[in-house]
Amino acid sequence: MFNIINDENIDIDIDIVIAWADTNDPKLKNNILRNVKRIPNYSDDNLRFGNRDTLKYVLRSIYKNMPWIRNIFLVTQSQWPNWLDENIAKTLNPPIIRVDHKEIHPDGVDCNGIFAIEACIHNIPGLSEFFLYANDDMYICKNIEKNYWMFNNSISFIFPGMKIDNITKRNGDIWNDSQHIDQIELFNKIYNDNDFPFYILNHQITILNKSTFKIIEDNLSEILKKTQNAPGRINNDIIICRSLFEYISIKNGKSIMKYIKKDKELYLNYKTDYSKIKIDNNTIFLCTNLNCLLPNDQKVHFYKFMDSYFPDKLKCET
Repeated sequence: MFNIINDENIDIDIDIVIAWADTNDPKLKNNILRNVKRIPNYSDDNLRFGNRDTLKYVLRSIYKNMPWIRNIFLVTQSQWPNWLDENIAKTLNPPIIRVDHKEIHPDGVDCNGIFAIEACIHNIPGLSEFFLYANDDMYICKNIEKNYWMFNNSISFIFPGMKIDNITKRNGDIWNDSQHIDQIELFNKIYNDNDFPFYILNHQITILNKSTFKIIEDNLSEILKKTQNAPGRINNDIIICRSLFEYISIKNGKSIMKYIKKDKELYLNYKTDYSKIKIDNNTIFLCTNLNCLLPNDQKVHFYKFMDSYFPDKLKCET
């Protein structure tokens, strides 16, 4: 059992990886619509993504609250935000570095979907062993140090959601979520550990490590390859999701679980009334999930809210 008090002197490099797509790009839109029509069980969830330029607020939150980050890797499909001056971005501390899908996919092709991207990000050139991974709607709301994420220089913290068996007991029947059930099945192909504490993946910034990707490459190479080439989100198709990375990292002693109070996480969605939202001093993580589906009368309130909590523009913003 690990001591609950972690090492305050974390001296390793930690990068952050952000997956971003310009969903206003007609080429990307047409690709999604084409997949919906031609691929059986292709998830309509692919149509929910839109561009609210939330990435700028993610970046502002990193520079303000995690200035110790070494590199910010922006993973794109030959795209770049039109409000972000790349030449200036590369000179900042930390620098914002473009990484094209073709640079990280084993076959040098585009990653067509978030699962494919997540299955390739360990191939980013020069990426730190432990690295943070975020979507473009996940923000840090207060200053945190490396020891928030790391137990010591070789073990990270994972922030789990509710244990799956607790959900089963609460509902009184067998809990059914194909994504998590698939990940448990893949985990048991390697370990078959009935005592492992499986949990629901929280939708927030997480910390991963390249050693865990190596274990997946060695043990689930065919499914990893299938995931890397997945055309998008396909219902009932067994591919590797991020929860498996966390399960394996915990199993191999590269991570330990650290529970956080719910008042430190704030999850907002398209039903949120942004004119009434307040962030208290306890909040660390913020996620504006599905903000692309906000009704028109909420857009002004959304930007007013974001600008009020992340007001400091970066030098690279145009």
